[in-house]
Amino acid sequence: MKSSLRFACLLLLPLAGCGGPTPYEQGMAALNADDLPQAALHFQETLQSNPKDAGGWVGLGLVLYSQGKFVQAVDHHRQAIQLDPNRVEAYVGRAAACLQLREYDLAIADCNAALAIAPDTVAAYTTRGFAYSEKGAPRDAIASYSEAIQRGVTDGDVWMNRGNAYLDIKQYDEALKDYNEAIKLKPKNAGAFCNRGRIHTRQANWEQATKDYEAAIRIDRDLAYAYSGLAWVQSVSPNDKLRNGAQAVKLAGKACELSQWKDPYCIGVLAAAYAEIGHFPLAVQWQKKALDFEHSSFPPEELKKAQERLALFEMAKTYREQ
Repeated sequence: MKSSLRFACLLLLPLAGCGGPTPYEQGMAALNADDLPQAALHFQETLQSNPKDAGGWVGLGLVLYSQGKFVQAVDHHRQAIQLDPNRVEAYVGRAAACLQLREYDLAIADCNAALAIAPDTVAAYTTRGFAYSEKGAPRDAIASYSEAIQRGVTDGDVWMNRGNAYLDIKQYDEALKDYNEAIKLKPKNAGAFCNRGRIHTRQANWEQATKDYEAAIRIDRDLAYAYSGLAWVQSVSPNDKLRNGAQAVKLAGKACELSQWKDPYCIGVLAAAYAEIGHFPLAVQWQKKALDFEHSSFPPEELKKAQERLALFEMAKTYREQ
């Protein structure tokens, strides 16, 4: 979502006049430089001069968003919209804040309102795409991200997010194309490397999956799924040269720590890693823990596979992908 906020900031930043930058323009410059205290001061100065200046309210809303104060951000953007119903960036800013509050339908409605005023607003397409993804509507997300991409967006995160939506509907070839482009545009895109690794894993391209997970870890030492993905390869790959049970236990444990022991996938990987080194009681223990989560958070086919792995571990057998 930070990319959408940045787009909104660029929309807001006008050219400085002959007499030097106004407090509002100084506020936008400070915001784009991530100097939030200074930005807030300039926007407050703007509103002191004119309490009905919609731009000042939007600017403070963006500051509040950047501070994680999403409810207050929504209120400030609402005030801006009341003052100027055609203020596009106010709708986009409020949509971004609603998205963080998991108010997905409201976010989508605000993006649609922005696009009705200005159909080429890239930030509205990207924000709406993310809202659709979070709502569980990947095809709608793909359509929205595609609108942004057709308008020449060069933000690697947008391509990655569309790739994620393709991944959700198992269109792996399309997802791979988007992840490749995301990495081309942003070579240190850990998420794109990690998710490309997931596709290579599902396609049994174990060596390439290993390379992608390792690249993701080098870029972002706190990306849980990169550790769990690499641990999965080292635990269940049919390639003897790639398996390393002891290392997999360490990697999976790291993934569980990063996800605060609340992610069933990471915990299930830890179970497979313990099975790989022959510690089947621990494998059973952690697989049962993963299943406690999966009953409420995983689709039926994933639950069935997890139950099958538990049965193998209870028989003191390892699990191998084909």
